[in-house]
This record gives sequence, C-alpha cells and structure tokens, in this order.
Amino acid sequence: MRPGALFAKLWARVEPHERAVTLRPWKGWRSKEFQAVLARLESCDDSEVPLDIMAYLDGNPPVFDHEVNDVDERAFVVMCAVDRATMRIHPSGKTRHGGRSAPICEMLSIMRSDRTMNGSYAELPGKGFVLPKGLLMLGKSQMRGEDESGTSLAHQFSHLSFVPHPGRHYSLKPLALPPSRLSVEKAALDRVGLAPIAVDRHDLEFTASDRGRRAFLDTAPKSTELGQRIKSEVTALLDKHAGLIVLPELVTSDEAVEGLSASLQRGARSHQAMILVGSGPTKEIDAGIGRPFNEAVVMSATGDVLFRQRKLNSFNMRWERMQECDVPRAKGHESDRHMEDCATGQELIICDILGLGRVMVLICEDLEQQTPGGDVALHALPDWVLTPVLDVGLAFGRWEHQRSIEIGRKSQSRFVVSCSAILEVRRRGKEKLIDTDPRAVRTGFCLDGSAGLRVHHVETGGPGSDDHMVVEWTPETWEAHRVVQADH
Repeated sequence: MRPGALFAKLWARVEPHERAVTLRPWKGWRSKEFQAVLARLESCDDSEVPLDIMAYLDGNPPVFDHEVNDVDERAFVVMCAVDRATMRIHPSGKTRHGGRSAPICEMLSIMRSDRTMNGSYAELPGKGFVLPKGLLMLGKSQMRGEDESGTSLAHQFSHLSFVPHPGRHYSLKPLALPPSRLSVEKAALDRVGLAPIAVDRHDLEFTASDRGRRAFLDTAPKSTELGQRIKSEVTALLDKHAGLIVLPELVTSDEAVEGLSASLQRGARSHQAMILVGSGPTKEIDAGIGRPFNEAVVMSATGDVLFRQRKLNSFNMRWERMQECDVPRAKGHESDRHMEDCATGQELIICDILGLGRVMVLICEDLEQQTPGGDVALHALPDWVLTPVLDVGLAFGRWEHQRSIEIGRKSQSRFVVSCSAILEVRRRGKEKLIDTDPRAVRTGFCLDGSAGLRVHHVETGGPGSDDHMVVEWTPETWEAHRVVQADH
C-alpha cells in the first residue's frame, strides 16, 4: 500500500480515538519504535510501504524494538512517521526552490508525483483526501502539529492533512499545478491587483421574473465593452507587476475570457501571475432548470486557463436593497426577496500553486455559507480565499468582512474580496462612478488572518476615479481588527 493511502486508511481507524490520542496521550512520535519506522519509510526504494511496517500494523511482533502493542496505537505511531517523512516533500519546503532538491527515496518521490497528477496524496473513497498540510505559501510559518492545543486529531500532524468530503450534495476536487504551468515569485506575490470593472449604472443588465410563484433576478454584463475593460485593466495590473489579480462577480462572459486569454498569449509575458477573471454566466445551460451557471475562471498571465469554479450557493436579494439600488422587481413580488437566477455547481476546487500556496475561490454567497466553503477552509487551511462579489460598498464590518474574520482567525488565510461599483453608484442615485464623492465607494478589501486580522480597504470614486488598484501586502500598516454591526 502506498503511504498516502495508508495514512487515509489509518485516519479512519484512529479518528474514533482522537480524545484518547491527546488526553491519555498516545505515544506516537515519542514511542520507542518511532525512529525505526521513520527510517524504513525514508529509505524505501519501492512505491509501497515496507512489509515489516504492515506486519507491525497487523499486531505482529516487529523486527525492531517496540513498546506499543495495541493495534490502534500502532496505527497512530505509523501515521506520525508518515507525517514526519513527508516533511521532505512538503511543497513549502526550501528544497523545492530553484530546481534543487535534497535526495529522497523512491517511495516519497512517487508519492510527490502522485499528488502532481491527482491533486492529493490519496483519496479515501467517500471520506476525503490526504493533502499537504496548509499553509503552503513560501515563507509562511506552518501550524505546529503536536504543539497545537485541543483534541482534534488534525492537530497531531505537521505535514499532512485529511480533508473530508463536503457534506450534502457537494464534492471536493484538489489540484496541484506543476511549476511549469504557474509559479509565483514572492516579489509579485505581495502585490495584489483589483479592478471594479462594472462602475456605471448601466454596465450590468438586471432582469426580474416570476417562475413557479417565486421571484428571480438575472444579472449579466450588458455589452462587450466590459470585456474590453477587463482586458485593459488586467494588462495594466500586470504591467505594475501584480502577482495576483481578482475581479468582481458577474462582470465577465465566456467571450471575455476567451478574448483575455488570446490577448495574454500574444503578449508572451515572462512575469508570472494568477488572474481570477471575475465571474459571469456560462454558455452552458443546466438541463435541470434551464439556466446558466455563475462561473469564475482562473488563468495565468500567459492566458492558460488553470481551473473554473462555479458558484455553489444562490443569493437571495432583499426587496429593500433592490428598491434602494433601483433594481427592477418582478410584478406581484415587489415586497419579496428575489433569488439569483442561475444554476449552482456542486464541485469545490482547492488549487495548490508553487509560491502562491493553496487557493480557494468562494463566490459571494459561498463565502457566507458554512457548507461547503467554510468547512473545507477550516480543514484545508488555504493560503488565499478569493471572493468576487456583487454588493453595495464594502463598508467596514459588513458581512464579507465579518465572515473573513470568522474563518481567517482559525485558518490564518489571506482574503481578497473584489466588488463592482455599480450597486453603490445606483444606491447613491448617480449615473457614473465619477459622479460620486472622491474615495466614497469601497470596491474591495484585503484581510490577513495570520497578521492580527488586519484589513486594507480599497476605495474609489469622484472625477479622478482609479480604474484599478495595486495593494501592497503590508498588513502591519493596515487597520486593526474591529467589527461593527451591519445588515447583510
């Protein structure tokens, strides 16, 4: 059995005893046999775990000195040894830099290759995935494994995580991009680009309808002009050496994505960056409800589409907010909430990128809901949670800010929320962003969960409105954490 699959199998065996593991406690890496098990794993020139370790797990007398006899406790010893051995192949390790690598045995080499091909070290069918433990971003401090407090089994390991499948009808898909497709240097990583894209009253088209005695609201880019704007703003942000670019919700289309990809391919840039091209309605129509999906597209600075993330939870817009923003309401439903008129996806993607770390895209309402995004974030510990939204101005303390704090203080993730200006322009009774007061509209923020939950808000508005912004990731200079009450 390969080590990743063995770790997953042993997790299922040990998890029912997780309180005893910590409170009794079980010996694990402190056991007499730990070093002998580890040495065999680190020197194995086969893809499979050595047979003498499998025999030890079955309760047979081992060929090495030992003190643990209970088979479940032996499983924990082997899990700790597999965890320690994978330190050699953990993607945040220095041995991954510049093509230099300390020699590793064949078993660990194959284990690393398995992750590149499959996105994970192993999958336990119906249960979850074995992944490198976050955080993965280069230079980021790791969780401390055995030194963590609490009785969670996950706290006992420093280099491996078991991430369970989401509940209900959702699925999880891990990706591990090879460096040849994308790797982001630290100098670029600390420069995050945002652009509101939909900035004027008529940039998006709102259509209300009544279906099955329920009100729905469809939102889509109104013209190809937004596609040209996306191309222009992304190019400008790349020229300013942004390593990560995040655009808002419902501002793009399949045509805009194709146009941007073709433009970037022609540009042949050497500067590497990851671009979240906002989200928008797909050409594909869901057969069940006859509606498109709200889909975000992630690509490299050379136009290579890396993955697509569909929105998983629809949003219900309050009629009061619709009235406030002069958004049309369906006849007979003037005082009802309107459901977002799109199909929803079922698959949540977590993507590991060299340099950037682990990335998760949660589109608007997906950030608010605990299932699946919140649950997966707490297990997978993403370095980045990227959230395109369509909302009014992102005032300090609104739901996006509070939810980022709630997840970020436990996961230590970085959050980037990117919003259009259109609803705030409408709410203020204006036609264009340039008609608002200077710096009156907040179209995004960056929050660092590992730096005291400090936040930097992106502000625009007025005659000199910036079409795009580059945020230097320097949280020590940002606003300190505080939460104020605000309606959703």
